[in-house]
Amino acid sequence: MAGFRGKNLLLVFWSVDCGWCDREKADLNRLTREKKGRVEVVALVGESRQAVLDYAKKEGLAFQIFIDRGWKVFAYYGAVGTPDHFLLDAKGEIVGRRPGYANYEVLSKLTSILP
Repeated sequence: MAGFRGKNLLLVFWSVDCGWCDREKADLNRLTREKKGRVEVVALVGESRQAVLDYAKKEGLAFQIFIDRGWKVFAYYGAVGTPDHFLLDAKGEIVGRRPGYANYEVLSKLTSILP
């Protein structure tokens, strides 16, 4: 994830099999489009590569998805389930967090603390 150095990042621990994650996908797509250049939205999932590719194509996701094999990054951040949202500033510092489902208004408010 070195390509995100120096960028604000909304890191979302997510799952293609999670009902709450599925429910917030449209809001994450909207946030991705509206905050482009200000915040990168990235989902980390534990499913197989093929499952993720199939889901992303079918659902037309605008945000990036990376596979977290063995949920190692999930454990590193201390995520408590899916979805779980971590806001990182350009220095890589966690400046906000929202565990659980979050709609567009909640996500927009969370990301509004960034410069």
